[in-house]
Amino acid sequence: MPPKRKTPEGKSEPGKKGKQTDPLRDMAMRLRIHAIEMCSAAKSGHPTSCSSIAEVMAVLFFDPDAGMRFDPLHPENMLNDRLVLSKGHAAPILCSFACAHPGW
Repeated sequence: MPPKRKTPEGKSEPGKKGKQTDPLRDMAMRLRIHAIEMCSAAKSGHPTSCSSIAEVMAVLFFDPDAGMRFDPLHPENMLNDRLVLSKGHAAPILCSFACAHPGW
């Protein structure tokens, strides 16, 4: 029987019943699913571009150690980090994030 696969963090593979999962990987998957659903509903967009940047977005917005410094209650604060997404075809992932986390 092959050994159980582990994530780089040493946690059990996500999606396996009863196993510990990585919250950033789970968030990336949720963002990816939302973006694909949005592109599908609009019958427009580039779902694969959104899918390829989902992990980056999860880390930027949800990793307290490596992510962006941003206060959603004070978006005008000059100390907030800014994100310039020059991968235009992946713009639906930003909408996916906004829909999944209103008020963030």
